[in-house]
Amino acid sequence: MNTRVPQSTADLPLRETKYRELERYPEFGSVTAWLRDVVSSIVPNARMSECEYWSVVCLPPGDPADPREPLVSVHAGDMAVAGVFLDLSEGRRSLAGYVRVSGTELEQAMGSTREQFAAAFPALTFVDEGSIVSVVWSDEAAAKAQFDALPWREPGRSLVAELMRGGRNSWADEHCRQIARFAFDD
Repeated sequence: MNTRVPQSTADLPLRETKYRELERYPEFGSVTAWLRDVVSSIVPNARMSECEYWSVVCLPPGDPADPREPLVSVHAGDMAVAGVFLDLSEGRRSLAGYVRVSGTELEQAMGSTREQFAAAFPALTFVDEGSIVSVVWSDEAAAKAQFDALPWREPGRSLVAELMRGGRNSWADEHCRQIARFAFDD
């Protein structure tokens, strides 16, 4: 099959241009490893539901006043269910991110209340959004260890499955297949 190779990124669709920009970041390998873990953990039948029911957006828009630069966000329904960003505050580059989970299922998995598990995992930030809890992590060793120990995968999968039942996700048109290929093991 012959395909034309663009001479410059100016000839590419915006999402492909953003992918090529992200590819140059020194954090690219960490971002793709994170994406693989998150998608395989929280997206049911990821390969079959890609784009229509869940999508990944490369370099999504962010708040210009926020020193954190969004690198990748994963969407289902009308919600960003996970994301990773580059924190440029305090004059350093560090990765951080979040995953949204079913609050009730996280409480059941932990066998404790939200207040109790927030106290038990002080290196993480838990944002109570009613029926949903956002778990915010950083690349500091304590936060990474606590995030790995937290049973977030099943509560995250439950939330995404519920959102997917609602139909097409609102970011499907922004889906970046170039970065999405890293979500799969093969």
